Amino acid sequence: MRIHLLIFIFFTDQFLKLYFLDGGVAEVNHGIALGLFSNLPVFFYFLVFILLSIIFYLLSSKNNLTVGFALIYIGATSNLLDRVIYGGVVDYINFFGLFKNNLGDIMIFVGTLYLVFALFYYDF
Repeated sequence: MRIHLLIFIFFTDQFLKLYFLDGGVAEVNHGIALGLFSNLPVFFYFLVFILLSIIFYLLSSKNNLTVGFALIYIGATSNLLDRVIYGGVVDYINFFGLFKNNLGDIMIFVGTLYLVFALFYYDF
């Protein structure tokens, strides 16, 4: 996956968050998935970011997994930036009134699906 595309997706997610926050449509989620663990300090998220960076660096040599890890990494970085700026993750995509999500969350989900399928499909 080209780094230019990942950077474009990252900035698109950040732009959409600003746009929907100004329009009053977005919500700031102070927890993680579905608002869980909302009391974790910001330091914890930086630690997770550092660990993700190390894992991404070590596993990027396995070409079959690079796409999945790159999507997860960029999505997590976008959400981490939200936590630093807004104190939580900005969610703006409403899924049938059940929950709200953002492009970073979708990248994490798609990257995880890619890794699961890659682990079953490729020999390591």
